[in-house]
Amino acid sequence: YACTNTSCDSKSSCSSTQYFDGCHCQNCPSGQVQSADKLSCYTPRPSSCPEGQYLANNTCNNCPEGCVKCESATSCTECTNSTGDDPEYLLDGGKCKKYKKPTSQTDCDKFTGNSTIYIPDDYNNPNNGGFCMSKRNAGDYGGPKIDFGGFEFPEANKSTSKCSSIENAKCCWYGYSGRSDKKPVTTAKGDACTSSPGSMNKLSTVEKFDYESCKRTICNWPAADYICRNVDPTTKKYLWNLPSEAQLNSLKSAIEAGPTSKTDTSAKITIQKWSGANGLQLCQAAYAANTAGSPRCDNAYKCYHSWAQSLCLLHEIYGRDVNGRKYYGGLGDTYFTVSTTSHGPLSVRCVMHRYIED
Repeated sequence: YACTNTSCDSKSSCSSTQYFDGCHCQNCPSGQVQSADKLSCYTPRPSSCPEGQYLANNTCNNCPEGCVKCESATSCTECTNSTGDDPEYLLDGGKCKKYKKPTSQTDCDKFTGNSTIYIPDDYNNPNNGGFCMSKRNAGDYGGPKIDFGGFEFPEANKSTSKCSSIENAKCCWYGYSGRSDKKPVTTAKGDACTSSPGSMNKLSTVEKFDYESCKRTICNWPAADYICRNVDPTTKKYLWNLPSEAQLNSLKSAIEAGPTSKTDTSAKITIQKWSGANGLQLCQAAYAANTAGSPRCDNAYKCYHSWAQSLCLLHEIYGRDVNGRKYYGGLGDTYFTVSTTSHGPLSVRCVMHRYIED
């Protein structure tokens, strides 16, 4: 460079992000720094990378989708939104796998072993996603298991149990419906429940009702909450819980959209009314048979504990939100209702609302 002493900069005046071109200080390209002789710039090798990136080939690279901390492209150590009742990702083998929603009965059969029924969030758009609800009450044949430690199983007609003295005791009153290893026990009023479900009216396109409504297992709230949270406690590849308020309302809408009679084949969805063994077979609190095309199971004074009424309400099921607040759904004479008030114990139907596909 041809320049006079009066027009040239001093090399020593260049900053750490500049280089000396023989006359002036020039800015280094973005991300580069000054060389030792101050005559050029270079890209420094990072010794570490910020959260969300990993170091490879002297470069910080972004972690894979859904990963917030990683050591390489195939070794994630922490996923985004991976805790709580409704996480988005699961850390599995160093990868963040994204949960999917069930979108059909095929999904429910594939991931829950044909033990659940698909309920769409919106029955008008069933392929947009929903959840899989257990066909049977927890403790009954084909329903979620309740063989956990720390549970109490009082006899239906006897009041002596820990449920009488410990408010948070996890208690279930066995009905053993469908169980071959136990003798069934009546939990509903024998004169106001469907004791011969196979003889009930149903659509001609479905199988006969096959779930005894007089002898269903019911549980109190602490037991119900624990049971559904622990259907798949190890892998977490299938997310189970009690149904949320929104899911109870989706169930309500689906039931109301069902057949209006045993000859109505025009309904958009058939999961409860006149649904036979193809449906959930929730039972209704009513004395007249088939008023809602569902089995009957009226209240019974057979669930004894001191901190709530002793009524067994088999026609109601539990629900909960992410904060643990209780919701209830119940099938009355004709309509399914959702509320935040009820008495216990109730039926327990768990839902699988997210899954990881291997």
